[in-house]
Amino acid sequence: MKTIILSMALIIATSLTFAGNEPVKKQSMGKQFKISTQLSSDKAMNEGGFFLNIGLVVPSKQCYVPLIATNNSSDKFGVGPVLEVGNMFRIKDFNDHALGLRATWLSASYSSFSNSNVDMSYLQGSVLRIGPYFTYSISDEMAIDCYYQIGATYVLDSKTDTAASGRSNAGYLGATHNMGVSFRYKVFSVGFDMSLGSVKYFDKEEYKGLSDDMINDFYKIRTTQFRFIVGFKF
Repeated sequence: MKTIILSMALIIATSLTFAGNEPVKKQSMGKQFKISTQLSSDKAMNEGGFFLNIGLVVPSKQCYVPLIATNNSSDKFGVGPVLEVGNMFRIKDFNDHALGLRATWLSASYSSFSNSNVDMSYLQGSVLRIGPYFTYSISDEMAIDCYYQIGATYVLDSKTDTAASGRSNAGYLGATHNMGVSFRYKVFSVGFDMSLGSVKYFDKEEYKGLSDDMINDFYKIRTTQFRFIVGFKF
């Protein structure tokens, strides 16, 4: 519950900071200047640019569950914060629309789960995710972006009740992919994203008595999750 409250507070605070109709700030010399949310006159909605997104990650019931197992209970990892920064590079424009490459330089999310028997927290991140995107310009101020990305993903089991699981600070690595859609109005955006894939436990030596098949199945965990994003694209 604390994680959800902090995440929502961060989103609301950031939105209020940038919201409004050209808020006014004062310079040190007493002069005033305006922060404009308008696009540059030579910046079309189908052009590329830098983006910064924050939001909430909602893990699926099977997220962080080993491939060999299935979560049939109502328990699952809780909602947590997510952050990503990157660039959109336009490759080809079709009148008001465009096709390009979306590169996310940093993507990170956090989620936790606890009950009377176990207490677990997972930090998931990527330092580079790339893939194609398509922009459909609705007007001079509105557009829709659809995208697909793939990249190496590292998952850290940062907090585990070792009495229940037998290990702590476990690292997982693998390739995951995500696809999503976002709506943009001027520099503001809101979107939905789904991430799929699995990652493998880093330290095989700990289980060297097991066969590779058992290690690959049991110590691979799913990373399926949904993300709800608000952000800015310049």
